[in-house]
Amino acid sequence: MPENQNIQRRDFIKRSAAFGILTILPSGIYAQQGKRVSPNGKIQVACVGVGGRGRAVMNSCKSEQIVALCDVDLRRAQASFKQHSQVPHFTSHTEMLEKMGDKIDAVTVASPDHAHYAAAIEAVKLGKHVYVEKPLCQTVADTRALQAAAKKAGVKTQMGNQGHSKDSIRQLKEWVDAGLLGDVKEIHTWTNRPHGWWKQGMKELPETKNVPKELDWNLWKSGVGPDIGYNEAYLPFLWRGWTMWGCGSLGDMGCHILDPAYYALELGAPDWVEATAEGGTDVAFPDRSEVTFHFPARNGKATVTVKWWDGGGKSVPPTPEVLGDTKLAFGNNSGGALYFGDKEFVMSDSHAAKIACISEGKVKPLNAEKKYRRVKGQDHTKDWFAAIRGDINQASSHFDYSAGLTEMVLLGVIAQRLPGKRLNWNGKTGQFTNSDLGNKMLSSAII
Repeated sequence: MPENQNIQRRDFIKRSAAFGILTILPSGIYAQQGKRVSPNGKIQVACVGVGGRGRAVMNSCKSEQIVALCDVDLRRAQASFKQHSQVPHFTSHTEMLEKMGDKIDAVTVASPDHAHYAAAIEAVKLGKHVYVEKPLCQTVADTRALQAAAKKAGVKTQMGNQGHSKDSIRQLKEWVDAGLLGDVKEIHTWTNRPHGWWKQGMKELPETKNVPKELDWNLWKSGVGPDIGYNEAYLPFLWRGWTMWGCGSLGDMGCHILDPAYYALELGAPDWVEATAEGGTDVAFPDRSEVTFHFPARNGKATVTVKWWDGGGKSVPPTPEVLGDTKLAFGNNSGGALYFGDKEFVMSDSHAAKIACISEGKVKPLNAEKKYRRVKGQDHTKDWFAAIRGDINQASSHFDYSAGLTEMVLLGVIAQRLPGKRLNWNGKTGQFTNSDLGNKMLSSAII
């Protein structure tokens, strides 16, 4: 990457004030802890990012009152702005939060990965409940900071890994807790992304082009890479493949596909992670990769090796013999997970949509006591609203849970960028013990 683009987050924070993207409260100052909404009243929701996935998140809030919308790209936001023409529209979330003030109870954030933290931390420090799409943040440092800030503010939180509100993920944990699978020592996970979705493996940044009049490019960058010019190769959606904006296919799908394993086996932090990769560069994630996470024994559970494949083609796990010739309607080449227990074998779909024990090519029923709360209607957004109202203590993927899941995924993302090296991780200190470059990536995607 050219020298003028090799800018650390700390080096351009001073410039960001001009773009209206930094927190509007000084560090350490928080608004009154997240207020409870009357059980009979509607929650006042503001949405940051309302095109693409953000539009779906916005629509999932239809049971409540949408009071403001914010998006930096009017082309993508047009349909949502038209749908909610009666509420104020903004391009800057800072301006929205300043002007709307107490009219907002809760904020959804469905912007690109690199912009999650800036919007979410502002909302949290103002005492707003927050829903943030996955991955929670682009870096480990921001993820930990957002988790700590939300806890301090006492707000209700939810990360957008919707499968965590499915009954099936709780069923898997109940099987594990009951010992029905035996010791699960190896898990295989995969996705066919990015191919057919977006490009990865780009060798250099594209040329700078004129910014469309409907787009506020400086706000879209959210303080990341201020010297990088606009190109349609970045958006919409294509930002996922670029290291300065996204987290690649692992960052996109890992919080869905790895979630059942992380939850059911209480994986916690890995003690090392290692990757092989094809086509990765300083500016782009690899075309294909294999990532191995190793988790030490914990809470009476055996050590676990979790393998991740992405990129499709040859980058998929071998088909286990236990599946036989049966063609199951889930866990196919698009994504899934295989759990190898010494008693039973389990297969799951992406997003924890379907989970089943497989024996001799057939689904084998397993029965365990129901121990864990089921989410009403398996509705991820309404679960967050229930927490805000005080009907439940926490939403299913609250930040004290989802920050750890995100951190695990982001460690794999760093390993993809440093292939061929086993990175030893100390979860307590939050540092790699054998990689200075890896430690730099914990706080900045630009190196």
